[in-house]
Amino acid sequence: MSKRRLNVTALLAVGLCVLFQVSGVFEAVTTIVDPDSGDLLTVDVITDPIDPGVQGVRLRTQPPGGSTVSETIPSSYDQIVDSDPAIGVGPDSDVVVVWSRHDGCDFELALARRIPSYGWEPLSLLTENGQADTQPRVVVDGNDHAHVMWWGNDLGGPVYLQSFDPVTGDPIGPRHRPLDPPSGRRITPTYDPDAGGLDDPGIPTKNGFKATANPCLANPAAVPDHGVMMSCGRPASWQVSSCQLTVGVYDTATSQWGQTVVDLSNVGLASTSAQSIAQGIADYRCH
Repeated sequence: MSKRRLNVTALLAVGLCVLFQVSGVFEAVTTIVDPDSGDLLTVDVITDPIDPGVQGVRLRTQPPGGSTVSETIPSSYDQIVDSDPAIGVGPDSDVVVVWSRHDGCDFELALARRIPSYGWEPLSLLTENGQADTQPRVVVDGNDHAHVMWWGNDLGGPVYLQSFDPVTGDPIGPRHRPLDPPSGRRITPTYDPDAGGLDDPGIPTKNGFKATANPCLANPAAVPDHGVMMSCGRPASWQVSSCQLTVGVYDTATSQWGQTVVDLSNVGLASTSAQSIAQGIADYRCH
């Protein structure tokens, strides 16, 4: 892919990223259960214990009642900074991992697939642009399509959703902004419209904070998060920020994305989760 000149600001950012990688603070861990085998699958980023400049995305597999087996995605194990891995499981237990990979100037999305008995395929780059594509989430449908949701410019850009062929990395259909209301249409929320949720993740709120950085003081269990899920055979998206859960569902009747906003300030999340609530909303609203 094409390379852009690395300026001083970007160079400092890369240095910080490497520092976070080595310290283990920067990486979030994503876990999923293989519905076919019951294996617990976890992805994270590890650093080579001998050469700290080398790191890569690791998959850990723990069978029910068994010992954990670790493996690193071969095409990721190098001096290029990787972060924010997410995992999905497709038909026949194919594992798809999506993460952010530094390209010399910013972060682009990368994807790799592991086929049982065959191993890891080479990684594919899903994006190539001048913005930081970060915090991906992925779900794989029955047709083996990978539906990826991510932040288009770290905390300063829109939420995107696009489908990809996990074999080639080629897009399937256009890129969507599922949490943005259609142009010219007003949504009337039931509470504070300036507190995030309907915003892109990086648009400042009325208090000057970014939406996803605003905690839910009324309900600490409603932590900022986002994800993608399948509903009515199509992908849908959700995001929690500032006590608000926003669910984006595509309406085939109008060919538009519609949003449902729920206030989680007083919702007990001990026996359920924001993702479960989002799934119920999407299943109710999809057509």
